[in-house]
Amino acid sequence: MVKATPITIHELAAALLARDDFRLRLRTQSWLRARPSFRTVAVPDTNDPRILVAAAALIELLAERAGQPPPAWTATIGSLPEPFFAVAWAERPGFTRDLCLNESPEPLKRRNIFAPPTFLMMA
Repeated sequence: MVKATPITIHELAAALLARDDFRLRLRTQSWLRARPSFRTVAVPDTNDPRILVAAAALIELLAERAGQPPPAWTATIGSLPEPFFAVAWAERPGFTRDLCLNESPEPLKRRNIFAPPTFLMMA
């Protein structure tokens, strides 16, 4: 029997930046089923600042929703230099873009990542 490799916050961040909503939702659900202690999630082993920002934003979002504190390392991570829309259709002006800019979850918004207010709620 082959043991599954645990899903990492790095994988979730990469899926977010790829705008791969299906993979992000599926992996997030699997990751949350493992009942992580958010405080102990290690910083991703990468030199890619975009992955670090996305990972910090996601872990803070999920920790907040779970009523847990995020790991300390997230406080040391900044934001993306340019706005990033987690959903491709928000790149164009219109309702979805305005919704994302105005009602994006705060852990994402403060890192210059914009998504609908219910982003990853099913996770």
